[in-house]
Amino acid sequence: HATDIEANFDGRLYGDNANIFYHSQDETQARRVLEIFEEAKQLVAERLPHSDSKVKVYLYGSSDEMAQGLATILGYKPMEIQAVLKAGISEQSNNTLHLHPKTAYWGSFLTHAIVDEHTHGVLREKFGTGSSISATWIEEGLTSYLANAVLLNKLADFESTFPERRFKVAFKALVSGKLPKLDEISTRSQWYSRINESHEAWNNQYALSYFTVSHLVSNYGLDSVLEIMSDVGKGQTYKDSLQDITGTGLDDFEHAMRRSLLYTGLFHLHIQYTLFILASLVIFVVISVYLIRWIRRYSRARHD
Repeated sequence: HATDIEANFDGRLYGDNANIFYHSQDETQARRVLEIFEEAKQLVAERLPHSDSKVKVYLYGSSDEMAQGLATILGYKPMEIQAVLKAGISEQSNNTLHLHPKTAYWGSFLTHAIVDEHTHGVLREKFGTGSSISATWIEEGLTSYLANAVLLNKLADFESTFPERRFKVAFKALVSGKLPKLDEISTRSQWYSRINESHEAWNNQYALSYFTVSHLVSNYGLDSVLEIMSDVGKGQTYKDSLQDITGTGLDDFEHAMRRSLLYTGLFHLHIQYTLFILASLVIFVVISVYLIRWIRRYSRARHD
């Protein structure tokens, strides 16, 4: 039971929107987390329908303690626990937030992570858990996208470069052939499996999710993403919903999205690649012109 886990903590902090359970040596971090969460809830509420229910935040003292909490409170399986311990943070609906002790060293990323996780809870309250189970990429991409949006211009050292970082990772994975298909990161088990596989696989799927949602928002508006979330919550597949909203099937949508990512990478993120390609084209044209002229001279000489 959750009460058994809570009994292990000797510290409590009570806020308007959250109660923090922590160990006495982590009181400074607990106060920081409470302050961030209170602000996160207010920021998210300005953009999304929200609940007034309180959230319990567990600030664990070790990986073993967090693993026990995830198993007892959330009923997570070993594979899910392993992934969350690597990630460092997990949110379940709008009731609990679980933090690994390493989050104390995240700096401004902790603010982003808490806003992101709280957004998960708000979206699940509104649309249910369908997308987290069968369309994981769109929920993860959307929470990350919204977290960046609500923190824009607030965390200059982090948020101003967040989309660029995600886009660069996705572009690198695309040109190296390591960018997964959306079908490969659509279920909860696939998502956690990639987190456990390697940091690169983990990073690539988050980057793809973020870029895909950004692509949807840019071309069809934010409401299109929320509509897909709603459809999936009602039992429709994300493929069918995507086709209804965009007018294209999944394969065509992915081709268009990847072309957009290639264009973004070449002409906005990695100008050196563009310059290299242009220089290569110029050299190719010069060599081609030279060869054509040489062939013509040689032909005339033979003819004469």
